[in-house]
Amino acid sequence: MLIRLKEIKTTRRVFLHHSLLFALSFSLFIPFGSPYASMGVFFSVGICTLFIIGYDILFLDKRYKSKNTKGIKKYRKSSKYAISVFLMYAVSILTLCIVVCTFVGSYIASAMDYAFIFLLIHFLFFYVAMQMYILNTSDFLEKEKKMIVWCGRAIWLLCSFLILNVSISQVMGYMDITFSQASTKMTIYSYFIILVMALAMAVMILVNITLLIHEGKTISVRNSRFKNVFYVRYDSLPILMPALFSFVILLFCYYKNELLINNFIFTQTIEMDSVERFYCGGEYRLLNNYKGARFMLVSEGKYRAFLPYEGGWYSYRLDCKVKPPYYEMKYILSRANENHIKIKTYELKKDMEIILKS
Repeated sequence: MLIRLKEIKTTRRVFLHHSLLFALSFSLFIPFGSPYASMGVFFSVGICTLFIIGYDILFLDKRYKSKNTKGIKKYRKSSKYAISVFLMYAVSILTLCIVVCTFVGSYIASAMDYAFIFLLIHFLFFYVAMQMYILNTSDFLEKEKKMIVWCGRAIWLLCSFLILNVSISQVMGYMDITFSQASTKMTIYSYFIILVMALAMAVMILVNITLLIHEGKTISVRNSRFKNVFYVRYDSLPILMPALFSFVILLFCYYKNELLINNFIFTQTIEMDSVERFYCGGEYRLLNNYKGARFMLVSEGKYRAFLPYEGGWYSYRLDCKVKPPYYEMKYILSRANENHIKIKTYELKKDMEIILKS
């Protein structure tokens, strides 16, 4: 019996492609005074990137074509390792798309819709790529693999429970409602899903780092005289490098655009938890000064009012009264900062405009 060791690697240009794509993503985080400067750097780096990797993209089709047989083009069957490398390349491109859409979302609100669509596709490709790489191996380190995977699942479940409770406590403070009331709101689960996706990516990276480094496959080939055993090792860097870079870039993107992303999630989900009017003084009422205001019934005669203000939202306690104007609003100070002063100044300005017009 002859034992041979074979290591399968991808072309080194793959790492250059990933580095350029992530450099292109980071170019939008440069703190220039004007957004046009960031876009200028982005397009400059983008043009250079296209010149460098454009050849490989244009001629990518030829790599998988075999010679023509009687005028019929045949394609080589891709291995699970090749598919996982290709999917991680797509993850790098989707990371760039998410960063660009988030950057544009500061000026065009509809761009955030595409950012979250790309995020879902990104997470799907990320998960499939990791699984395809692991499934490509045989029973090598089977016991260790099961132990690591089960530890990862336990960590994921524990952290998911903690994330759910943190999400509920945050919404409780913002809306000034009880734990049981907050647990039924769609806003809670929207934040929970986004945070769990980030947690799942982190856990998959941490759990699979050991497996990606030490995994392999044993292939036995027998002929008439003796048996050959090939121990195949796969290069894990084309999987690990984009996984780590993508995770770091998305975290940095959220840190830079936390208010924008939180407002987008809240805007998309608040309509499921609230209505356009409230009932006080024997009739349904609206706030004419605040178009798009939403109201959530907490108990009889008690509401939570959410008022749009400069791309964000502010929450109020709204209590019904017997005398005109039949309701009273009090600002919910969820954080001890200057937001309360800003909203009060804005309200005073609106009131003065109404008085002057009358």
